[in-house]
Amino acid sequence: MAIITLTSDWGTTDYYVASVKGRILSLMPDATIVDISHTIAPRDIDTAAFIVRNCFRDFPDGTVHILAMDTVERKLKNSVNRENVFYSHIVVKAHNQYFIGNDNGIFSKILDDSFEDIVDLDVPQDSNYFTFCTRDRFVKAAVYLAKGGDIYDLGAERDGFIKSILMKPLIFPNMIKGTIVYVDNFGNGISNIPNKLFLQHKQGRTYKLECNSYEITDIKTSYFDVDDDTDLLALFGSHGFIELAICYDNADQLCGIRKDTTVIISFYDK
Repeated sequence: MAIITLTSDWGTTDYYVASVKGRILSLMPDATIVDISHTIAPRDIDTAAFIVRNCFRDFPDGTVHILAMDTVERKLKNSVNRENVFYSHIVVKAHNQYFIGNDNGIFSKILDDSFEDIVDLDVPQDSNYFTFCTRDRFVKAAVYLAKGGDIYDLGAERDGFIKSILMKPLIFPNMIKGTIVYVDNFGNGISNIPNKLFLQHKQGRTYKLECNSYEITDIKTSYFDVDDDTDLLALFGSHGFIELAICYDNADQLCGIRKDTTVIISFYDK
């Protein structure tokens, strides 16, 4: 079974999603197309990377992921050293799956440094218009791979991709300072503080989690592990990071939990 996934910032009201699916099915009528998300904010590759990062391992070997975010190839001035940075289309094989997109930092945010093969995508466009690279270029590469084609038939090998990791928390002897990196459809705020890091620094100490004006002194294991189901709670979600939620309500709306909201965990000796 050939699986091709789509992740984009196109929304669902325009023709883009349907056009790409139609092109895939024209080239491969028996393809299984999975929509990961199309409601990501325009050019928000951090959110796109977070979503794909947390679900791609659930797909079988050979799955092809099309990353239709900020897809236009271009040359930019790096804000740090002012050198030119060229965002180019690449294909990455990692974890026995394939990822196709623009080398704008999204690959490193999804895969860290873990990959098997990378090539510069050398597939001609189907038209002289360069505003719909996903339909006119990525689809052909995806279908070729889904049919069992060799990644090295799609372009020349390259050493790596642009490094741009998801924001890491700041670590101090008695404190971890993180941030909310994603708010899901239930209004739950997911931080960049992983369970492993928390346990490494806790070491039997008591702790206090602060977010906005809220204080939490006990990280739960379930949304229902509370005395009052209207209280803000913290738990480690299936993604492995500290999550802030309200059992039957919306932490985003009620507590001001937003993307980039600061989360601080302080540790105290007994």
